[in-house]
Amino acid sequence: MEETEKAHRYVIDLDTADGDNRSLAATIAWRKCYACRQGDTDESVLASDPREHLAQIAKQCSDTPDYLLQDTPIKEAIFRVILAGGNEPATAEKVSGDLMSRWAMSAYPRELSPAVIGKLLDHSQGYSIVKVPDPDPEEAE
Repeated sequence: MEETEKAHRYVIDLDTADGDNRSLAATIAWRKCYACRQGDTDESVLASDPREHLAQIAKQCSDTPDYLLQDTPIKEAIFRVILAGGNEPATAEKVSGDLMSRWAMSAYPRELSPAVIGKLLDHSQGYSIVKVPDPDPEEAE
């Protein structure tokens, strides 16, 4: 695997995701915990900014016991890990480590290596997950 400073980083693209006839605000709001979804209506969610729901997930919902169950499909789990991190750029190593620590005693053993997570991250456009562009070498100096 690449060195950490050269590892690809991924985020959920909050600005261009609504172009596929779906609402990213609704997609993210659906991942909130039961208690936080109680005040939502279809209309309020569709008119909202996805960042509002993302912040609530990162602050509160991601700590609930049922946020990331052990039988969650891996791509869904990756999406939820990125949401829980407040959509801060995450590497495959970081996501892999988070899933391994959450599912250490899982009854559903799965391959969660950084290599596997990296491949899934590269093919997660349905979740609006995109690779963060590498900085221009001239800008880094």
